[in-house]
Amino acid sequence: MLATHFIFRYVAVCRHQKLYLFDGNRIYLLFIPPVTLFVIWTLSIYFNFGPNQIKKDFFREMTMELYEEDIDMIAFMGPLYFIRGNDGERVFQFFDLLGASISCVIMVICLSTCLICALKTYRKLNDMTIQLSTRTRNLNKQLFWTLGLQTLLPFVTQYIPVGTMFLLPFFEIRFGRIGNVGRREDKDFDHR
Repeated sequence: MLATHFIFRYVAVCRHQKLYLFDGNRIYLLFIPPVTLFVIWTLSIYFNFGPNQIKKDFFREMTMELYEEDIDMIAFMGPLYFIRGNDGERVFQFFDLLGASISCVIMVICLSTCLICALKTYRKLNDMTIQLSTRTRNLNKQLFWTLGLQTLLPFVTQYIPVGTMFLLPFFEIRFGRIGNVGRREDKDFDHR
């Protein structure tokens, strides 16, 4: 969804003659790519990260230790990229790696779109050979910087933490309770 804002700002500044593409109900065409990516992401998470016996066995001890919960009595979803075989070798879990790859590709598509549109818009706004009134140029710069600041919050609060949580287990780095702070707070609240 964030990329959609950058695409619109890019068209408004760099391709203003194409703004007619978003007249009337055609503005809803902007929502087709994010909705499509959302559906792909949702289906990928649902089918690739769902519970199975291998995950239950792997997370059983950790769930009991950290949350005092029986893994067979709770719902959970999450990736398990590999397990260790009897000989200590990694046995990769294809569907979990596929789900993580799909999630990473979607994040890269969104971030790349934001970055490319932002760079092109920035260059156009600072190109003094383009005939714009000072007022129009300043308004577009202000809208551009506002969009940039609005991007910073989700980047820091969503992209970095989620990317880190997807990446660290691949290197066998566990983050324990910090990876599920919201879940723990809900449990504590229920017992009050």
